[in-house]
Amino acid sequence: MQHITDHAQIRSQQRGILPEALGMVLRYGNFQRVRGGKSYYMDKQAHQRARLSPESDLYLRLSDRLNFYVVVSTDDSIVTVAHSYTRRPRRHRKRRYNNTR
Repeated sequence: MQHITDHAQIRSQQRGILPEALGMVLRYGNFQRVRGGKSYYMDKQAHQRARLSPESDLYLRLSDRLNFYVVVSTDDSIVTVAHSYTRRPRRHRKRRYNNTR
């Protein structure tokens, strides 16, 4: 496993992200290049890869706890971890105008 920074260690403990789940996201997750490194996450294809892997029993145990991302720097150290939340679209309200003339 890569070197984990103190910040990432603290954040993973605060956010309840297990080391086993962290390793699974790094092994089977997809990544996206971000400024200064990569961000690993589990999408549909990554879940399929983990489900069909030799570690499928571990995946089944952790599958509901893999909704987070891991930021890894260019020197392969884990910078931070955080839960992934889907943004809900904002509902626009009609403005009410005060027609007191």
